Amino acid sequence: MLIFKICFYRLLPLSVLLLAACSALKAPESSSVLKNHIASDEWQEYQHQLKQIQQFQIQGSVAYFSDEKKAYARFFWQQYSPKNYHLLLLSPLGQTEFELKVTNGRVDMAKYKDQGEIKGDAEEILFKLTGIPIPLEHLSRWIVGASSDADEIILNRQSRLKTLIHHKKEQTWKVYYQAYNTKITPILPERLELYLISPNHQDQRMTLKINHWILK
Repeated sequence: MLIFKICFYRLLPLSVLLLAACSALKAPESSSVLKNHIASDEWQEYQHQLKQIQQFQIQGSVAYFSDEKKAYARFFWQQYSPKNYHLLLLSPLGQTEFELKVTNGRVDMAKYKDQGEIKGDAEEILFKLTGIPIPLEHLSRWIVGASSDADEIILNRQSRLKTLIHHKKEQTWKVYYQAYNTKITPILPERLELYLISPNHQDQRMTLKINHWILK
C-alpha cells in the first residue's frame, strides 16, 4: 500500500515515447578523482548517518536517454531493507507500467502492464521490458548518497558526494549529484544523473528527480 498520495504530471508514457536522440551523450568531466579517499570527520559522520537509513520511500520522475531513444516515467520506490524493495513505474494517468517486488534479493513479483507476472533476475527483467539498464543492485545506496560500493569518488565543499564512479565488469557507471534536499535530516540527494559507459560505445544517461522523501 502506498503511504502517501502520488501526484501525476503530464509526461509521455514510458512505453510509447521512443524518439531518436538529438545528439551524442557526453558525461561531465571532472578535474580530479579521489581513490581510497581518506575523508574528513565530517564526511565520515555523514556516511555513518546514511548507513542508518535502512527504510525509505521516494517519489519522483525518471528520464532515460541513449543514442537511439528517450523514455520518461514517474516512479515510486519503497525500500524495506537493503535486499527488500518495491518499485513502480507509472504512466501519466497513474496506471502501472511496471511493478517489481524483491524479497531477500530475489524477485518475488514482476508485472509489465497487463501481461501478468514475469520470472527472472530483477535487472534483466526491467531491461528486457523497458530497454532501460537500471542498476537496481546499487541504486538504493546511490539514491541516498552512500559511497559503500564506489571505486572512485569526488566530494563537494559540503563533504557530500559530487561524483561516484563504479566499475562493473566491462561497464562503468558515473553518478553525478546535481542537487541535494537541505530541508530534511540528514540532507539527501534530490537530483542525480547516471551515465553508463560500455565497450559498444553506446553511452546512456538517466536522470532521477526525487520530489519527495519519507524516512523511517
